[in-house]
Amino acid sequence: ARQVLAGVPQFTGTHGRELPLAPLGNGPGMLSVLGRELRRITALGVQPLGDLPDLATRLRASSDGRWLLASDRASTEMLLLSAADGRLVRRLRVGYDAYGLFLAGGEDLVAIGGGEIRRERSSDGRIRWSVPRPGSGTGAGPMAVAPDGRTLAVAPGGRDLALLDADTGEIWCRLDAPEPGGVVALRFSPDGRHLAVATANHLALLWDLGEVRAGLRDLNLDWPAPPLPAADPTESPTVARIAPAEDGAAVPKTGPVDFQAHFTHTLANFSSGSPDNRLSGLKPGRLTAGGIEFDVRGVLQLGGAMVPHLPSRVMGIPIRRTCRRLHFLHSSTWDGPAAGEIGRYTVRYADGSIERIPLVHGENIHDWWIDPAQPLTPPPAWTGTNRVAGSNGRELGLFHLAWENPHPDRPVESLSFETEGLNRLPFLVAITTE
Repeated sequence: ARQVLAGVPQFTGTHGRELPLAPLGNGPGMLSVLGRELRRITALGVQPLGDLPDLATRLRASSDGRWLLASDRASTEMLLLSAADGRLVRRLRVGYDAYGLFLAGGEDLVAIGGGEIRRERSSDGRIRWSVPRPGSGTGAGPMAVAPDGRTLAVAPGGRDLALLDADTGEIWCRLDAPEPGGVVALRFSPDGRHLAVATANHLALLWDLGEVRAGLRDLNLDWPAPPLPAADPTESPTVARIAPAEDGAAVPKTGPVDFQAHFTHTLANFSSGSPDNRLSGLKPGRLTAGGIEFDVRGVLQLGGAMVPHLPSRVMGIPIRRTCRRLHFLHSSTWDGPAAGEIGRYTVRYADGSIERIPLVHGENIHDWWIDPAQPLTPPPAWTGTNRVAGSNGRELGLFHLAWENPHPDRPVESLSFETEGLNRLPFLVAITTE
């Protein structure tokens, strides 16, 4: 399950595609879609409901079982369908990468996309309210509604988390995450007191909204929603950081670093700009590049203007060893300045001290699309190709950066990876210590 927090589980089906599922609130079963084909799934089997007029990678069913919202990140429209037979009721023009959910049991829906958030009547599209989309960046972002139906949580562009009045669209509160990372899923607890947020860098953040409102109430700034239930004295703090547990095993000083918990993509599903623009030919496993053995398992792509749903900074990549050198296998993607600093690695030692490794485009990192007729310094440590690059006379390249540790006797605790969030964005494939 990929989006359990959002209440919209997704499972991987054939050819590595994700199958969005929409549980039906008025009875057993759920709806799923693969490409255009809509299906009803029950314990008795799978019932085809026909093809949708457009591709869909997101589904949301109303709790009364009447309606279904279908959308795709590459489309500027959402489809409102009859959940009974998949019949198209109407199209909603909302902008690219739109999200939607139902309110009042399905009587209304809320859509976020382009530059606005709006609430409208499901049956005929009558606008209840429309407000400018809060926050910065581009794209839409996930949404969730509290059990009382009054509080709406939105994360426009996957970055700026805000609580809105579902009745009027008024912004009640903005929440700043203590850990950076694009928001990929939201969900309220059954009693509405807590809001859980899943981020692209594999963290779950938990807000105690009762504590937040209590602090605002002391300042006469609480919002006019129904009171929340009292807190359990055994509860965790207002914000909890949940990360994969460490097994405590000793780590050798030389060898690959395991940071799979921070991957944003598998090797198979990493692409840039086009689904066919992939790291074709790069297979999982050990790879010798630039004379160093790396363990290649996935990709950590940083986000920015072109991919706002991904984090622009990832912290806490575990190293936990002493070393003389750190070796990185990386590249950059998307368009931007041909030279200059596009990001950095920050090495954090066990004693709290840090060292920064600037990523300077044209010096220690290059674009992953390379012109074989133009020599680069350093040269690519791995090369490959795909159909899109080849048709443009280009190859693919990953580059090896070797960093001399000025404090080889200090244990390196962790690593941070960040970018300025501009158009040219770095991605990291493997790390090895020596």
